[in-house]
Amino acid sequence: MSVRKKLSYTEFVEAVANKNIIFQLKSRKVFSNYPLSPIRRELIRILAILMFLPIAFIPLICYLTHTWLLLLGFVGAYIGLVIAGINNKTSDPQHSFRSLSISSGFLFIGFAFFLGFLNIITFITFCYFYEFISVAMNDIVHTYFIKDSLLNSPSDYETAVENELIITYLKH
Repeated sequence: MSVRKKLSYTEFVEAVANKNIIFQLKSRKVFSNYPLSPIRRELIRILAILMFLPIAFIPLICYLTHTWLLLLGFVGAYIGLVIAGINNKTSDPQHSFRSLSISSGFLFIGFAFFLGFLNIITFITFCYFYEFISVAMNDIVHTYFIKDSLLNSPSDYETAVENELIITYLKH
């Protein structure tokens, strides 16, 4: 693959449609101010809320079961957050997401089957799995929306190219 800096908008859209090009975002933070449709904005909000649910539900589950050792679920949630952050920096985050989700899912199902759901190891694994899935899904959906807006809006694409916010790789 070779890196090419400048493509016109029509060349860019044609190359993406023909799968002759791969493009990556240098930073998603710059794109966070781009306007989204109301449905997409609500989906991003729902995914953000889902990321923070463990903060409320882990203590509630501990209170209801009188098993305060389950507060260690916060450790699992933190590990899931860290691993999702590392996953997002890989060269193919969607492939890494699929493989980590499948392996973590089997690990959680195995613990739940053999140890029970309220076992401390199972609960920590569940908190890790939940946080990893919610953070990674939020990132994947947000990145998809940004890439979609670049493909559908010439002005967004031109702004991204002028500010060097995207990297394009031509396939040979």
